Order: sequence, then structure tokens, then C-alpha cells
Amino acid sequence: MKSNLIVSAVFILLAFVFLFESRNLNYLSAIFPQIVSILLIALCTALMITTLKSKKQEKTQKLGKKDLLYIITVIVLSFLWVYLMDWVFGFTVGSIIFMTVISIVVGGKNLSFRQLLVNIISFAATALLFWYLLAKLLTVPLPRGLLF
Repeated sequence: MKSNLIVSAVFILLAFVFLFESRNLNYLSAIFPQIVSILLIALCTALMITTLKSKKQEKTQKLGKKDLLYIITVIVLSFLWVYLMDWVFGFTVGSIIFMTVISIVVGGKNLSFRQLLVNIISFAATALLFWYLLAKLLTVPLPRGLLF
């Protein structure tokens, strides 16, 4: 309960900093950070309100060794993804491979082949959508590796 309030307050302050800093940008450049900042403030305020309205206390759980291993694995894989995306895989292929590996790591033995296949298809659709939106519509240069 306290953690929700603290995280919400920190992100509201961060959003106000972004909102304040975006005033120095020209109109078109300031639209995106302002929208994201306002959305972040609204969502964090909603989280604070729902946390304060909730009557029951949440028990704090200690971080287990298995959870810590998952966190470290995801962090290492994220750095590896960023490094390999620029040199080998490129944005689209690297993102699909990264999300699939993370899905396998987190899903573990509970992940069926059918669910893995559905995940890969949805990851591919998401990566291709982001590639299209960023590279084609907004003409943002994305990392190009050997594969794509």
C-alpha cells in the first residue's frame, strides 16, 4: 500500500518535471511529452486514489531467490538485446527473439507449445507494428542489423 503511494508520488513529480521542461520545445515537438506527462499524472493520481480507498492492508512479501534470478535474467537479456539489435538482428527480428526468450524464461514449464506459438505471432505483430509506425510513418531511424 505504501509502495503504491510512494511510486505514484515519484512518477507524478517526474511527470511535472517533463511537463515543465517541454515548455521550451516548439509546438510540434512538445505535444508528445506533454500528452505522456498528463497521462502519467492522471494514471498515478488514479492509483493513489484507489490505494487510499482500499481498506485491506497488503502483506509485503520478501523477494525470493527465484524472483531475483528472473529479474537478473531479464536485465541481462535486455542489455544483450540492445547490444545485438544494433549489430546482428536489427530492431524487428531482435525484438521478436527477445520477447520470445523472455516469454520462455518467465513462462517456464507452464508454457505450452500452443501458447508459445500464439506469443510468437503476437510478438511479431507488435514488433512489425512498431517498425511500421516508427520507421515508415514517423521516419525514425531504427537499428538495422545483418538480418533486417
